[in-house]
Amino acid sequence: MCSRVALRAGITRVAVRSHVIRHSVASAAVESGVDLPTTAGMLGHSGTGTISTYLHTRASRVEAARETVRSIMQVINPRTGARGR
Repeated sequence: MCSRVALRAGITRVAVRSHVIRHSVASAAVESGVDLPTTAGMLGHSGTGTISTYLHTRASRVEAARETVRSIMQVINPRTGARGR
């Protein structure tokens, strides 16, 4: 079923199975700001422990997080960008 729908959508380079769609939905939800407990509930999980298998962190999101931390550290200590001790 999934393969036929994928072909109709023009997806021909990857094998599309229900798990791939489930994984994509979970990843897109989290990247769009849906929290982990809500995403887990959408997938029918009772907790967030098993949902990590559906998630991937994109390099661009990691770099954005690093920049946010750098900005915060610059405010804390403008001279070094880090909290002095």
